[in-house]
Amino acid sequence: MTPKDWNTQDEAIAAAKAEILAAIGDTDARLELGMVKSVQRGVITFHSTKNETVKISPVDITKSVVLHGGAMLQIANTNRESDCWDAQLQLVDTTTINATKNYNANGLVSSVSWQVIEFY
Repeated sequence: MTPKDWNTQDEAIAAAKAEILAAIGDTDARLELGMVKSVQRGVITFHSTKNETVKISPVDITKSVVLHGGAMLQIANTNRESDCWDAQLQLVDTTTINATKNYNANGLVSSVSWQVIEFY
């Protein structure tokens, strides 16, 4: 179907959809559901530790990303520098997120929110 054959916007959309399906294979569900397969969220709390792990439902790590949602200091402390309580997150395998603080301050309780998005 060429642009001159389209009589309505619906026909144009149908033609574009057919062209995309022909290019990626007959996986109509990908277009109907979108490209996000799953989303998992949570918070990791550090007590007097530098490393923490959290278990998640299995994901394909080649099609997933872990997002850092921000860190929060949970107790009063005079040292407000972010390297004392912020952390890096890593999806280490299909069911594990590892969080590592830059600095381990004794008694400094902090938390980091995370989100794992798995794509089709």
